[in-house]
Amino acid sequence: MRLATGWAALAIALALLCAAGTTAPAAEESAATLKIQAVTHRQIDGCLEMTLGKMRLVAVPAWAGRISLLDFGGGNVFWNDPKVDGKVLPLNEASGPWDSSATDIATMVGQQRKSQWKGLWLHPWKTLRVPGLPTFTAEPGAKANFSVTRSCAPGSPPERVEISSDTSAETHLSAGRAYAPAADGRSLTYTYTIISHGGDARGWTVSERARVPGGGYAIAPIRRGGAFPEGWTARDKTAVDPPELAKPAGDFLVLRAGARKEAALAARLRAGWLANVRGGHAFVMTWPIAEDGKCPAYGGANALLAIGEDYLELGPLSAEMALEEGQTATFTQVWRWLALAPGVREDDPSAVGKWIEKCVAELR
Repeated sequence: MRLATGWAALAIALALLCAAGTTAPAAEESAATLKIQAVTHRQIDGCLEMTLGKMRLVAVPAWAGRISLLDFGGGNVFWNDPKVDGKVLPLNEASGPWDSSATDIATMVGQQRKSQWKGLWLHPWKTLRVPGLPTFTAEPGAKANFSVTRSCAPGSPPERVEISSDTSAETHLSAGRAYAPAADGRSLTYTYTIISHGGDARGWTVSERARVPGGGYAIAPIRRGGAFPEGWTARDKTAVDPPELAKPAGDFLVLRAGARKEAALAARLRAGWLANVRGGHAFVMTWPIAEDGKCPAYGGANALLAIGEDYLELGPLSAEMALEEGQTATFTQVWRWLALAPGVREDDPSAVGKWIEKCVAELR
């Protein structure tokens, strides 16, 4: 059984590495335990779970490596649709926008005047890597059984677990996802890497789509609606209905769930962050924005947003990247779970936005 052997070898190698290369921290450092194991999640076998303190992450190779669950101690920050539980979708649909977080690549296709923004999925995702260890291959959705623990002292470099895709015959690209929780379990660094294996050297954009639960509100650093360079506008011929679900609050745009039909927005943010606020906390997504970077989506958007009936969608975009054969490009996000500071009222989105903006500036 090659698959079982691969998983077992991974577990043994990790255990040996821990025994040989990890020094026990002093008691006062209060080191946390990182546990990496294969689990069955939402009726799908072969999922990868990482737990560290109160943080828990589950990535699903059968769903193109998407993060289905990310919990910093206050519940899953992502919205899950139970209708897809147990479904191993066709490969060309496995990155679809249907729930939780999906990362894909996009490009402009067609003639210049009639060009369209098109997302493309890379699949399947079945190669797992841990730095310094051999590479292991497992079929998406196949049953697996391993469990490894490591000791993570405060301030130590984060451990990275990686999942990689095969090379796409359509795009001649492959991709990798790296998940690296901080030692304190309060943030996750998520890196998406694309690699060119030849073919068309057209420009590519990494497109993140994180669906978060309604009940609170999403907030974005945009002062006004209308044309770019800073603003937001409807996309794909959709309109916000009712319109009060997307409205400004001081220097920020605030979105709330409850749309009669999903409404999509293209946005040009002044800074690289988006947040979902509910229950006294903010789930904050940050990423670098290149001031001189090319943003071809919808005439200059660096983020895509959506409003559903019971969810909101937060969509950071990378700048366009043109790759020659053998070249790589990365798009790194840091996702944090922040408790609102004393005196910052959740029912005052403008004040919350200013507080998040200050936190983001201090954390970078």
